[in-house]
Amino acid sequence: MFAVAAVLLVAGASIASFYLRWKRLRLTEKDTIVLADFVNTTGDSAFDDTLKQGLRVQLEQSPFLNILSDQKASDVLQMMKRSKDERLTREVTREVCQRAGSKAFLIGTISSLGTHYVIGLNALNCQTGDELASEQVEADTREHVLRALGESATRMRKKLGESLATIQKYGAPVELATTSSLDALKAYSLGMKTFFEKGVTASLPFFQRAVELDPHFAMAHARVAMVHWNLTRMLWQPRTCTKPTGCETR
Repeated sequence: MFAVAAVLLVAGASIASFYLRWKRLRLTEKDTIVLADFVNTTGDSAFDDTLKQGLRVQLEQSPFLNILSDQKASDVLQMMKRSKDERLTREVTREVCQRAGSKAFLIGTISSLGTHYVIGLNALNCQTGDELASEQVEADTREHVLRALGESATRMRKKLGESLATIQKYGAPVELATTSSLDALKAYSLGMKTFFEKGVTASLPFFQRAVELDPHFAMAHARVAMVHWNLTRMLWQPRTCTKPTGCETR
């Protein structure tokens, strides 16, 4: 009798604990997530910035998750009296997360295991630093890293509370949503970084390089078109005349 009661008590406590933990993990559509820079211990610079960009694209397909934009993160960094392009380490990302009013931040890691690669994702609570969810996946070759990252991101979306229905509807593999070429995605990532740090003109060569590496890379084509449009608009924008005798018009 007492043994049965003890078992029921333990089971009840376990269920209650699981429910509270599950409830704490769930994000809402109003919550935002901050992406940290990937921790890359492979020695392969091709993964620098590239995997973060791939992860962003994968997560931004979701109508449920809201990812803090790079521009907003840069604005928060400047409010913190830091460089707008400072690397988002775990500690810095957590502070950005708190100041931006976000609920969670996501840290990605990649390491080598012989000829294989291990990709890890950890979602952490901004206020407490506690782990909310984690994922780990292995890629057997360098060429399969993006695919493995996409699989890990999809599982993370589910763990963070997104429904299976929207994951299936808005879950194109990262190599299809972006490119299957790691080098093309790296060029694109450098273009995005340069765009925010140095402006439109400086970013163009990187986007053009991405298109050269993968002519089917739609996002890169769109960025090239966007840059050209912005440059054309700036070229034809009326300028303020400061000459006392007047200025020539086009």
